[in-house]
Formats: sequence, C-alpha cells, structure tokens
Amino acid sequence: MCGIVGYVGPRDAAAILMDGLARLEYRGYDSAGIAVLNETGAMRLEKRAGKLENLTQALVGATMTGTPGIAHTRWATHGRPNDLNAHPHLDCHDAIAVVHNGIIENYLELRQELTARGHQLHSETDTEVLAHLLEIEMAHDGDLAAAMRRMLPRLRGAYAIVAMAVAQPDMLVGARSDVPLIVGLGTGEAFFASDITAILRYTRRMVTLHDGEVATITPQGLILCRLDGSPVMREPLTVDWDAQMAEKGGYDHFLLKEIMEQPIAVRRALQGRVREEQGMLQPWLEDFQTWVATGKLATIRRIVLLACGTSLYAAQIARAQLTRWARLPVEAVVASEYRYEDPVVGPDVLVIAITQSGETADTIAAVRLARAAGAPVIGITNSVGSALTHEVDVTLYLQAGPEISVPATKTFVASLVVLTLLSLSLARAATAGQVSRYDGVGPSDRELPDASVTANTAEIRDKALSEERFSLKNTGLDASGISAILSELEMVPALMDEDLEIATQDFSIVRQVARSLARCQSVMFIGRGVGQVIASEGALKLKEVSYIHAESYPAGELKHGPIALLDPDTPLVAIATASATYQKIVSNIQEVRARNARIIAVATQGDAEISEHADDVIFVPAIDELLTPLLAIIPLQLMAYYTARERGCAIDQPRNLAKSVTVE
Repeated sequence: MCGIVGYVGPRDAAAILMDGLARLEYRGYDSAGIAVLNETGAMRLEKRAGKLENLTQALVGATMTGTPGIAHTRWATHGRPNDLNAHPHLDCHDAIAVVHNGIIENYLELRQELTARGHQLHSETDTEVLAHLLEIEMAHDGDLAAAMRRMLPRLRGAYAIVAMAVAQPDMLVGARSDVPLIVGLGTGEAFFASDITAILRYTRRMVTLHDGEVATITPQGLILCRLDGSPVMREPLTVDWDAQMAEKGGYDHFLLKEIMEQPIAVRRALQGRVREEQGMLQPWLEDFQTWVATGKLATIRRIVLLACGTSLYAAQIARAQLTRWARLPVEAVVASEYRYEDPVVGPDVLVIAITQSGETADTIAAVRLARAAGAPVIGITNSVGSALTHEVDVTLYLQAGPEISVPATKTFVASLVVLTLLSLSLARAATAGQVSRYDGVGPSDRELPDASVTANTAEIRDKALSEERFSLKNTGLDASGISAILSELEMVPALMDEDLEIATQDFSIVRQVARSLARCQSVMFIGRGVGQVIASEGALKLKEVSYIHAESYPAGELKHGPIALLDPDTPLVAIATASATYQKIVSNIQEVRARNARIIAVATQGDAEISEHADDVIFVPAIDELLTPLLAIIPLQLMAYYTARERGCAIDQPRNLAKSVTVE
C-alpha cells in the first residue's frame, strides 16, 4: 500500500528518493512527502496531497540538497489525504522525521498521553505519535536506534517505520512488524524501501527485515539487531530481477506489458520444475519433495487453501485440480474470514497459503492461526524474503519477475502454474501412498484431450465434451496421467503467444468488444466449474480497471435471480470452453438470448456450434479442461484493459486500490 524510500550515502538524497517514489506509484497512494537533512544539519520537509507530480512541482526551485533523507507515498487510513496528514512527520523540535506504513492500533491512547505531557500534534494521523515517542526516548541517551528499540514494545498494530534524526546525521533507523521493509546495500551507500522495485536501479543486494528487528543503515553498511539489542547476522540476497524488468519497455501501460509477459512468466514458473523419470514427465518442486520425504504428509486428511482477491481464484482452480487429480478433500477459503470462523484445523490439515506479494495481512494472520494449531503450511509467493516466507514450512516461489500494475495478471498465471505443479505432486504422493486418498463416490476420470494440441481441434473438443460419467472408484491420476497433463502444461507458453497475437490485433474481436463495453454500466459473467472461477477473475479485472460494475455467477444460478438484471444494455460474458459441462453452459446462454441480452462467449478453437448461440465469440486454443484458465483469462484481461483505455481510466493505478494490502 504506502511506499517508503530512505537513503544514506555520499549523493544528494532528494533525486534518489523521488525516483524511488515514482517507482512505487503503482502501490496506490493519495499524498507524498520528503524530508532531507541539508548541509547545515537542518531538516528540510516538503509534503503534498495528490499525485507525486504535485510534490515534484513543489520541489522546483526549492533547496532540497543533502543526505540522508526519507520519503513516502501515503494511502490514507487515519485522517484525510491532505498536505498536513502526508508523511514524513516531525517531533516538537523538527529534529526527528518519521515515515510509516501500516496502522498503530493504540495511537489514540498514545496521543492522549503525549498531549498530557505537553507535546503538540498537528495531524490526524496515527504516524505522528511515533516522532514524538522517539523524541522522548532519544532524550535518554541521544541514540536513535536505542530509542526505536525502547519505543516499539509500546506499539500495537502493524508497521514498517523509518526514522532519521538531526543529532545523528550519518544514519537511518528502521523496523517492521507484519509490514514489508527491506534494506538495499550499495557501495558506500545504503537504502530502505518498502518494495524492491524502488531501489532496484541502485543495487540488487537486499536484506529483508523480520518482525521484531531494528536496522540501522549507514554509508558503511547495515547493523541489524533484535529489540533486546542482541545482534542478528543475515547475508544479503542478490535479486535476479534487473531494472529493465521494472520498466514499461515501450508499452503505454505496465498492465499491457505484464499481460504480454505472461508466456515468459509461465516459462519461469516451470523452469527446473518438470523432469523426465522412467520415460514420463513428473513435477519436481525441490523444497516440497524434500519435505515430503520426511513423512510430513502421512497424517494429512484434508487440505485448506488460503488466499484473497485474485489469489483466491487461483486457489479455487487448484481446489478443482486437487479434487480431481489427487482425490483429496480440499476447500478454498477467503483468508480474511478464516480466523473468525473458528476453523477446525490441526496437524492433519495441510494449509496452502497464496499471496503474490507475500505481505497480505489477512493471509498471514490466517497462516499464523493454522501454525498455532499445529498445521503444516506451504506458502506460494512472488516475493523472496517476504513476511509469508518466515511463517511457513515450505515456500514455493512464482518466479514471475516484478509486477508493477495494481491489477494482477502474470502473477495470477504463475500462481496457477505453481499450484498445478503442486497438485500434480500431491497426486503423485497419493499414488505412492505418502498421503491418503479419499475412496468415496466421485466423478470418474474424464477423457483427457489429446496431449498434442496440434491434433485435430474438433476431435479434442469432442473428447473434452464427452458426457460426464460416474464411478464408485475414481482413483485420481496415475503416473501416465500426470505425464500427459505436464505435456500440455509445457505447451502453454506457446499457446499463450498465439492467444496474445490474435487478441491484440487492431480489429480483433477482443478490441471490438471492448469498444462496445466502454459504454455499458454493468456486465455479467457466467461459467461452470473452473470456467466460473475464470468468469469471476474476468469480472474482477473489468471492475478494477474500467470502473464498470461487473459480477460473476455460476451459470446454473442464473435462473435463481441474476437473470432479472439482463437486458439489451447489460451484456453477458460466458466462459464456454470445452468441458464436461459444455452443453449445460450452452443451455444457460440460450436462456439469456431469450431476454435479448448481448452474449459474448469465450470458447475453444474448433467449436462451430457456439457461434449459433453468441453474438461475439473469442476463441482460445484447446487444452485440458483444468488448464484452460491459463488461456481463457488472457482475452478477459485484454478486454478489461482496452475497455479502460476507451474510458480514459487510470489503468496501472485504479482508484482506491493498492498493490500490496498490508492492513486488515
């Protein structure tokens, strides 16, 4: 959400800080500010509500030279977005400056105490109390790091804090609890940042702070310690992203760039994770395989997937995969609700937590509850060293590279790939008796499409659309079934390239549909099975970037109420790709046609029937039903993007939204 940048070193801080803030604009914010110690040792401060450009204009002609410095982009929680409430905040003597992400829950109590002691607080924020608390603590010994350590136990809530003091002009001090904060180490200089992208052009050597640690950075490096002052030794990580990966690369928006990067993201997510064993392809997730070898899965009876937002939709698709392929009882749960439902969880429940940023507060809180109950936890994230990685038994990284635009695209498909590999790994573990499958009644294995997508697409469609059958003994995937799925999964990047090439052409159906949707007030999405999940993600993308009201429903629920909303001005987007429920979705589409609503269908190449039922058809390549989301989501992402362009929306930074949601 909010963004933090700090710099100490030989260069003037202001240019570096402003550059860092510009690279954090994607996180969402409503004001910005900067504080620098000038050559005379005085604190220079500028703050402005609104976009970063307002602060940039305020600095024109201003004397903002010197070092060190701190800067911030604020997403309002306590107090309106205005100049006064913007960070940094100062103490009574303008001798200490503080920036802060998160929420101090007991700020009102602290504010009342400070006021009683004669301190004058000018803003409505919870952050300002921190500057005054540090002022009190520094009075003891003049040491900012010691003052920070003494102050932190008094705080309740989540925070990342960076402070500087006139009395110690060669350092910055930072701390975190449940909110990300990293240190970047350069040559003769050092940085604080809330996100790697802010400082990636200056260094790739990073140290991630853990909860309850205090970091002091100087031009000579990093001093890291716990609240009791005991030292912490941690080697820097070298981030394998480069600065160019976080640039637009000639695209008008990061969102379009990241949609176009999805084939690369899938290749990176697969890299080194598929091996051939005994003539068959098998998933290989090294840390997971090592963990399984310890016998951790032997007592597992149930799986819970925890996530929020787009990650929740990835979890729902994984639930379908695990159910069908591994024959395990699985539920996908909204992480923000999990701890308030008094969940039944313990050592026999495997918890899989998905958060692209690794910092989603609701997901991490749910993970902590599960861990406290003794449940083993697997974490899936794109962020090395993020908060999630310190809470779980095993971390599986997406390897998608930086994602700057607020709406998630390439991290979504990378999540699907990693979850697919994990589902197949658990199916293999079940086959090997390392985890117990459920032996009750369930749908039989459906006929899979031909492993070669170069086969006749009509034949693939016919196989995929075969009637659903039931059996008393569905044993999930065996080794050959796993190999067949992996064969198709490895073809996904090439199929995505085909998908993107067609959908981005000037006169593509996707762009034509987007031009018409731009005039709509509301759009409905439907699907069945994993198609319904993709409908939900498609609706989310449309509402996120275009501000058009969009909702999704399971197609079978249409007649139970939502169909009342459909009319010629409210179009329906139907996910009608090849599946065992294809004929049922066609029936649902026919119900809508009778109400004169416009139908936009996403269907499988080679499907000649669908054009009889829909006004517009967007075709995607044929693939196994449970892999279809990887391809079907692309035209929906592009449809949202081009619709938002038609409407002139702020595509990379949608209103009221933030990239990393670090408050509950």
